Amino acid sequence: MLRPRTTTWCNRKNHLATKGSIGRDADHGVTVLLTVDGGGCHNWGPPATVGTAVPAVEPASWTKEEAPIGAGSNFATAVDGWGPEKDIPRFPFTEKKRILFLMSTLGNPINIFWHECPVGKLERQRLLNQQGCVVWITGLSGSGKSTLACSLGRELHSKGKLSYILDGDNLRHGLNKNLGFTPEDRTENIRRVGEVAKLFADAGLICIASLISPYRKDRDACRAMLPDSNFIEVFMNMPLEVCEGRDPKGLYKLARAGKIKGFTGIDDPYEPPLNCEIKIQEEDGVCPAPNVMAGQVVSYLEGRGFLQAQ
Repeated sequence: MLRPRTTTWCNRKNHLATKGSIGRDADHGVTVLLTVDGGGCHNWGPPATVGTAVPAVEPASWTKEEAPIGAGSNFATAVDGWGPEKDIPRFPFTEKKRILFLMSTLGNPINIFWHECPVGKLERQRLLNQQGCVVWITGLSGSGKSTLACSLGRELHSKGKLSYILDGDNLRHGLNKNLGFTPEDRTENIRRVGEVAKLFADAGLICIASLISPYRKDRDACRAMLPDSNFIEVFMNMPLEVCEGRDPKGLYKLARAGKIKGFTGIDDPYEPPLNCEIKIQEEDGVCPAPNVMAGQVVSYLEGRGFLQAQ
């Protein structure tokens, strides 16, 4: 697996990867980021490494006209936590430089390129007169996540704002139907939803993701997919006894009877957010009404300019 903060660089003389302080050596392989600037000069930047890859070699005949247009040239930021299962990090695009991503995996050589859309994010936001973001609602089963999501979607619609709800249960009927509830599957479940939510936000929509998402590291990984201010974490901070008392789907009863294993809050942990943007909780033992909860989120979005274009 890839170690974080990889510092592998590329040797210009032989075009093979050489080992940095904690990067992988050429025998283990790398993904090479090659820029070709306007003068035809080749510049090597710090690459992301890919496990079980073979060394990537620059074709000597490539010119700046032939080098595919990729996704940017900002090599200032070190690559954190990218592994074989991850996409190559996308850097800011510039017209003066073109990026060639060379990725060769052992026994399965592939080339992956990022294609820029001619219609930009700001243009889409201006069309909708809003800014794309992700409202991530997390909490125990029965805490009111879906109730808030539906009420929020209706409130935004009444204001002429376009949103879309990604409901955890609904997604397991299609996108995530092949996943179970092991810790590994839960992590993959959240990763997929995060990737889809990111696309909705990039399209200019207000994406409302409603999932238990019990593990903090998984939610934080989704936050890292977007500019930090564009990820709004809403914590449904309802006591377990309240959620279990509601038990709208009868799942707590099944879990207590031992018929469901690994149920969040019973025999699998829920890790509450440490620094969420919004917290919904009881007041004097009374849960807020759906429209009150939705109003709290809408006020947050309005206050930070998400309900109008930049």
